[in-house]
Amino acid sequence: NLKGIVGLCDGNFTYTKGPMNLLKIIPNIVKKHKNVSFIFISDGVMRPVMEDFVKLNQIEDYVVFSGRIDLEQVPVVHADSDIFVFPVLWDEPFSGALVEAMASGKPIIASNLGGNREAIVEGKNGFLIDPNNLEEFERKLDLLIKDKMLRTRMGKFGREYAKNFSNEATAKKIEKIYSALK
Repeated sequence: NLKGIVGLCDGNFTYTKGPMNLLKIIPNIVKKHKNVSFIFISDGVMRPVMEDFVKLNQIEDYVVFSGRIDLEQVPVVHADSDIFVFPVLWDEPFSGALVEAMASGKPIIASNLGGNREAIVEGKNGFLIDPNNLEEFERKLDLLIKDKMLRTRMGKFGREYAKNFSNEATAKKIEKIYSALK
């Protein structure tokens, strides 16, 4: 059911996770790009509203709701995607979903809130956006859809940058902090 460039959004379907912000820009995106699909992983209280929005805007051919998936399936879904979108509307602490996307070599568009600012190096492995600025969000998504070289370059940087967040790297950072306290 997925076609062309695939955007992936992984997060509970709640207001604070921001899935509606992505849905709101999809009608404009598909007017410019017929070769795109968007997959929303998870489920939640907003699913009926999201499904109604998709039908009302006649974008059923471009949007897939997968429901919750097993943890083992996450790398498979990332492998099938081209762009990771994380449009949270609150200061979410650092998210493992961003590391998964980076490790999979995917460029990221994320809200410039909370732990996202630690994970995203602006213009290197993705873009940080104001979660309330849907025009900016749409421009960045449009840019990544159009520019395969940019997606590839950001994906490569992200794959390397993700190593900074491995268990080993984190343990070394903690050891350094405790050593400094002695």
